[in-house]
Amino acid sequence: MKNNRTHHWATFIGLLSFICLVALHVDAQTKLTNDAQMPLIRERVQRIMRETIEGGETVIMLDGRQVIARSFIPPSKLAVDEVKAYGDKAVPILAEYLRQTSGFEKYHAMRLLGAIGGKSVVAPLRQVALHDSSAGYREYALAFLTQAPWELAAPILQEAASRDADLRVRQRAKELLDGYGPR
Repeated sequence: MKNNRTHHWATFIGLLSFICLVALHVDAQTKLTNDAQMPLIRERVQRIMRETIEGGETVIMLDGRQVIARSFIPPSKLAVDEVKAYGDKAVPILAEYLRQTSGFEKYHAMRLLGAIGGKSVVAPLRQVALHDSSAGYREYALAFLTQAPWELAAPILQEAASRDADLRVRQRAKELLDGYGPR
């Protein structure tokens, strides 16, 4: 009887060890797969950004020269849905565009970060909302922060409402605080 119990325990421990090893292997494979996907995700996000910006471009003739006129055209629903599907993996890629001098890139990156929402977008949008040299972009960043969890976004909105150098940004932050919050 004692040998039978020992055999059951040995079988149980062996089975448990096997399950743990399989779980660790699957976890490692998933991480490798996720890491391998990052260059593809980066390429797709960059392409979406490029196509969105180019979608707002028009070539016009000015004094006999071709000039590219740009307007803000929002990304397509399909593009937004694709970026949202990448979720947190797209955030560091989009955050790179927030440091660009091109306002088109910065605006579209903020718009896509807002579409992703969640806590991962707070840090990059916070940087723009509180530190960008353009009051307009600070205002945009505050608006897109409303897609983040209240407890993370509210302190940023409150700081902008009380400390931003631009009256319009302070007012917008106050409006957002009044219309945004736990429901």
